[in-house]
Amino acid sequence: MLFSRLFNSKREMVLMKKNLWQYALTGIATGFASSFLGIGGGIILVPALLAMKFNIKKAVGTSLAVLVVVSLVGAATHFVIDPESINFFAVFVLLIGALLGSKIGSELIKKIHSKALAIMFYLLLIFVSLKMLGVFESFLQIQINDASIGIIVFILTGLLGGLSSTLFGIGGGAIYVPMLSDFFGFPIQAAVATSIATIFGTSIFGAFFHKKGETIDFIAAKTIIIFGFVSAIIGTFASKAVSAPDLKIIFGLFLLGVVIVGLINFGNHE
Repeated sequence: MLFSRLFNSKREMVLMKKNLWQYALTGIATGFASSFLGIGGGIILVPALLAMKFNIKKAVGTSLAVLVVVSLVGAATHFVIDPESINFFAVFVLLIGALLGSKIGSELIKKIHSKALAIMFYLLLIFVSLKMLGVFESFLQIQINDASIGIIVFILTGLLGGLSSTLFGIGGGAIYVPMLSDFFGFPIQAAVATSIATIFGTSIFGAFFHKKGETIDFIAAKTIIIFGFVSAIIGTFASKAVSAPDLKIIFGLFLLGVVIVGLINFGNHE
């Protein structure tokens, strides 16, 4: 069986089965959201792991390990459906900045207290949710006519994405999608596809640094990946069929709900 091959000891099987239904629901939601909106899915996965009493640093590391696989599946599916939806030049330039951002984040996370990290994470969620709900409709809508300046801004965007990836475990999509669609004028479908392809790279960087810091729960990660694999494919097809404005409103409201629940349980963060 698949589970017996992935989990090598009785202890791992017991720990996996103990939280199986929670991991399953989290994996399905993470995989779907990852491909659906191009934000990686970590913005769902990290709060879900926190609700399961994970330390925030381990929640972040586990999230990045999951996103490596889930984002790869989503990016590959986007490419198969519409090869032109992914701007590979943008992915390459974003990853230049993301590598530096991930390295900076890996050093900062060692020095930031877990509760301070949680506060920063929820503030980011509030900003992204309000952005998707249209509160900042004109935010970052600036035209760039100089190509060299545009590349610099791309690299800075990647740096912010890599930094948020390593610090918060969200892959960086919460930065990439708004920047690509509102700042650089990408159509929303192209912004989503390009973002998820970039997240594959930023997640690898972040997961590597977290593995060195021993902040990845591989039992949780492997279980969540199993259930997130198929839902990532479904999410890609759904993203092509559903109105982007409607998706943003639904997801924005969902994120606000995540913030409210997270703040209620804030005292539980170690």
